[in-house]
Amino acid sequence: MIKDKRALEMNGIDAAGAEQFERILEDTLTFLPSAMSDLDQLLLRYPDFMMGWIFKAYSHASDGRRSTLPIVAKMATQLDKLAQSATKREALHMHALRQWSQSNLKGALDTWQHILSLWPLDIIAYRQFTGQTSWFGQKQRALQVSLQVLPYWDEQTPGYWMFAAAHAFALEEAGEYELAEAFARQTLGLNHQDLIAKHTMAHILRCKARRKRASSSCKVMRVHLRITMPFEVTFGGTLRCSILRKVILMMPWLCLISTSILQSLRYTLIFKTQLRCWLAWSSWELMLENVGID
Repeated sequence: MIKDKRALEMNGIDAAGAEQFERILEDTLTFLPSAMSDLDQLLLRYPDFMMGWIFKAYSHASDGRRSTLPIVAKMATQLDKLAQSATKREALHMHALRQWSQSNLKGALDTWQHILSLWPLDIIAYRQFTGQTSWFGQKQRALQVSLQVLPYWDEQTPGYWMFAAAHAFALEEAGEYELAEAFARQTLGLNHQDLIAKHTMAHILRCKARRKRASSSCKVMRVHLRITMPFEVTFGGTLRCSILRKVILMMPWLCLISTSILQSLRYTLIFKTQLRCWLAWSSWELMLENVGID
């Protein structure tokens, strides 16, 4: 029985085919358009290659769409003829495939997590798990499992960038921007074409720009309230929701000290208009700043 580069057993293929499958796996996770046609050619030469068929079935619905699940279900049924020679890992993958094709995403996620608990270097199970948890909003679960398998991966592990890219995205989605950037840049150093790492970096740079903007332009925010006499309130520090709440709570008091309730309401509307203009101006300034960010 042949083992892949991460010492995981595979049925129905030889060493040369396993090497080619590794390249196809890398091309697929880099989103190269030739990968699926290369996989089809490989399966013509190795028709009993179970993990190849499983990976092809996974690829049909990896973008979160359910419209392709009937195709996946058909492929899962066709794989039954290979079940007798399946290893425990391959059998679990087949089980996850059936669950997924029957719209039992929770069951499939549990099975992929089970696979990773036994074989933490199973990159196919890992990318299936992190991909589907991302599509369905289970960010904390994605990061939790990713952190559990992290100790088994390092730069010396073959295909490490395939893990690092998804781990970076899981970190970013959980708000761990510094760590996420480190893993994303590490990924791009190993595979400059990786789109997941580039997508993660785009998220990180956007969030960093927002924090930079908040700390620079909102350190001192002056809101001018023209109520019978010039009145200025200066807020020190980074603008936070609690500060906005204080402004809102101050409004009744400001109305009481005005000479007229109607006049106060009129000037309150002026304040709201000024605040909206300031927020719009800040948004445009932030967009311009983002264009030139490194």
